[in-house]
Amino acid sequence: RPSTRASIIETLFKRQYIKKERKNLLPTPTGTALIDLIHVDVLKSASLTGLWEKKLRQIERKEYNAAQFLDELKTMVIEVVTTA
Repeated sequence: RPSTRASIIETLFKRQYIKKERKNLLPTPTGTALIDLIHVDVLKSASLTGLWEKKLRQIERKEYNAAQFLDELKTMVIEVVTTA
């Protein structure tokens, strides 16, 4: 989802969570502080983002059930909230 990714990156720049150095996007001190506030590692993982993107593409192609995806998200949120 390149358009979604671009808008997310734009928002991160506007909020000064990231900066660009040469060809790299790096967290600012504010961005690092925000990351440090998140104590559940799975919420910070690129693999979770990749999994969600994969499932969303499958939903678009009718290869995955949207309701099942939402149920999985709800279950994960409940687990995160109850263990935090």
